[in-house]
Amino acid sequence: MPPAPHTSTNSMQVLPVLDLQRGIAVHAIAGERHRYQALSLPGLDAPTPLSVARWYENCFGLRNLYVADLSAIVDDQPAWSAYEALSDSGFGLLLDAGLALLRRDVSLTSNSWGAACDGMVLGLESVESEETFAQFIERFGVERSVFSLDLRGGQPMTNVSSFSHGDPLAIVESALARGFRRFIVLDLKQVGRAAGLSVLDLCGELRRRWPEVEIASGGGVRDVGDLRRLSDAGCSHALVATALQRGTITAEDLAEFSPP
Repeated sequence: MPPAPHTSTNSMQVLPVLDLQRGIAVHAIAGERHRYQALSLPGLDAPTPLSVARWYENCFGLRNLYVADLSAIVDDQPAWSAYEALSDSGFGLLLDAGLALLRRDVSLTSNSWGAACDGMVLGLESVESEETFAQFIERFGVERSVFSLDLRGGQPMTNVSSFSHGDPLAIVESALARGFRRFIVLDLKQVGRAAGLSVLDLCGELRRRWPEVEIASGGGVRDVGDLRRLSDAGCSHALVATALQRGTITAEDLAEFSPP
């Protein structure tokens, strides 16, 4: 079914999530990456990144994606061909590739897919020290640098000793002090389970303390009601995968939100 015409009254945008592992699209569940399986969707012959992106476009009219390249994050093996195929087909990318591009001295202007990349994501689990913040900003710039506050069961996912206190807001403050103005708040334990949102209060507190920042969130989104809750908490973007794939959020539901 083609997407319904947008009649948006809500400024929040919905970004479909594309999780990649070894170059194919997978269904992410609770951050347990050893259990991720190839994604299966109605009418999808093979879970290639481009075919899943086109599925999102055909079903929902969504052309901007949040791409989490797990092989880049965990094994330092970016799916270069996937980035190129998506950008060449006109899809916009918010890309989390860990520190793979930083380690390789890759800039967005030196790649064919760089122009399609609205943001590069630095996940907390990838941060090696507080100096990583400054290095990331220097490479990708303030406008396209996004910090993801990665949580598991409400606890920060970090090996940085100075963050061992476990205060998510203090970690956000450290990222702010080094120039970040775009943030993702994500509890990996909720991902792929359609079990409801666990970070609404945290998103709301970020919005209250720092009203000028951009906040995206997701993980556990079940239906359009959860999208409204994210918007009410101050999020400008909602990251969604399972609810779109299972049809508990429809193209008609998305009509009230800003077009992609």
